[in-house]
Amino acid sequence: ILPQMIDALERNEFVIGSRLAEGGSYGDCSALRRLISRGAAVVARAILGVKLSDPTSGYFALRRETFERARPKLSPSGFKIMLEIFCIARPEPFAEVGYRFRRRQAGKSKASARVAAEYVKNLLDLRRRMAGR
Repeated sequence: ILPQMIDALERNEFVIGSRLAEGGSYGDCSALRRLISRGAAVVARAILGVKLSDPTSGYFALRRETFERARPKLSPSGFKIMLEIFCIARPEPFAEVGYRFRRRQAGKSKASARVAAEYVKNLLDLRRRMAGR
């Protein structure tokens, strides 16, 4: 979907590849993987108030000026950089392009109870930084 995302950048500051946007899906991922991912999305929307269908996506494109607007306030901790840039820069307009998620080809998942707790901690930290603008 990269060509679609680049095309969407002509009209938007930020474009997110979304498993939940029209044309997107979780593909052949397990029910547990879908549940975890959707749960993380619900938590992100509740804590940050973002109106994204898939706030935990890691597939995104943005304009350089959007990144530069967020750069001074980015935190080096955590692993949800897309969500952090989006929340800090508040891009308008933005678009979501559906994509079909595929299973990991190499490596292992980082998912664990400790990672989940750190995820929530990072979201709360991001909310504090958003409020302190």
